Amino acid sequence: MGLLTSGTQVRPAVVHAIVELLVASNRPISIDELEQLLQPAAIEDLAGNKPPEGAVRLTASLCVELGLVEEESGALVPDAEIGALELPSLNRLLPAIVRDRMLAPKSQRGEEARECDDLVLALGWFMAQDSWNPCRTVDGKGDSWEARLAAQVPEGVVSLNTTKTPQIFSWGEYLGLGAPDPVERETWIPDPTRLLRRTLGSMELVRAPLVDVIVELASRFAVLDNGEFRRAALAGLAPGELPWEGDSDVLSPSISLALRRLAHAKEIELLVLADSPRRCRLSIANGEESLVDVISLIQLGGAQS
Repeated sequence: MGLLTSGTQVRPAVVHAIVELLVASNRPISIDELEQLLQPAAIEDLAGNKPPEGAVRLTASLCVELGLVEEESGALVPDAEIGALELPSLNRLLPAIVRDRMLAPKSQRGEEARECDDLVLALGWFMAQDSWNPCRTVDGKGDSWEARLAAQVPEGVVSLNTTKTPQIFSWGEYLGLGAPDPVERETWIPDPTRLLRRTLGSMELVRAPLVDVIVELASRFAVLDNGEFRRAALAGLAPGELPWEGDSDVLSPSISLALRRLAHAKEIELLVLADSPRRCRLSIANGEESLVDVISLIQLGGAQS
C-alpha cells in the first residue's frame, strides 16, 4: 500500500509537528504518547469532530522511512543531523531536508520500495505538465487533471482523484515544487522555483552550461526533468503528448518557468553563447521556445527553503 492509498492523512504539517516535538522535548517519545500529545481527545470537544484516525501513527512511519527519526527501545528520537539543530534552524531547514530525502533517486537512497514512492511518482507526473496552461479542475468533463493523465499515460502507474490530489498538492507546495495560482487558489501550478533557488545557491558554481545543471538537478531530485521517478511516471507516454519529455534538448515548462522567474528577479542570468557546443531550449507560453546555453548565478540564497 502506498501513501496515496493508505495514508491520505499524512501531511507535511504533521511531519513537521512530530519532528519539532521530538527535538524540543530532547527525549525519546513513544508513538502512543505522540498521539496523545498531537491528537488529544479534547480536540474532539473543541472542534466538534474527531481528528483523522491514525494520522500521527502513519506520519511517524513516514518519518522513520525517510530517516528523519529513528526507533530506539520502542520510542522515537530524531536522527543525529536533525537532533543537532536548534528549533529556529529546524523550522527553516526541515522542508529542504525532507525534500532531499523524499525526492532522491534510488541510486542514492537504496532500491527498496518505500510507502511514499506513489506520491513521488505523482509529483513526477505533475512536474511534467504544462505550467503555462494548468488545469482548473481535478476531474469532470473537459480539460481536467484526470483527463490529461488518461490521455497521456492510459496504462500508467499514477492515479488521481479528488481524495488524492489535495495531498499531492500539499506535499508539492511544502517541497518547493509548486503553488496555488495567486488568483484562482483551486488551481495548482507546477513551479520548482523555490527548489531551484536553494539548490543552485548550494552548488558552488558561478557559471555553467545549463545542460549540465539540469543533469545535476535530476541526479538529486528524481521528479525533475529526466529524473528517475519522472521517467517511471511517464512510461508508456502516448505519441504527441508532452513533446518536451521526448527531446533531451528541450526543458519542461515547469523548470523553464522557474528559471525565467529567477532570471526576472535578477538572481541568475540565462545566456546564449555563439560557440556553445550544446544548448537548451526553454518551453515558454503558447508553445514557444527560448534558447539558453549557460546559467550564471548572481545572488542566490542557499539557506532558503
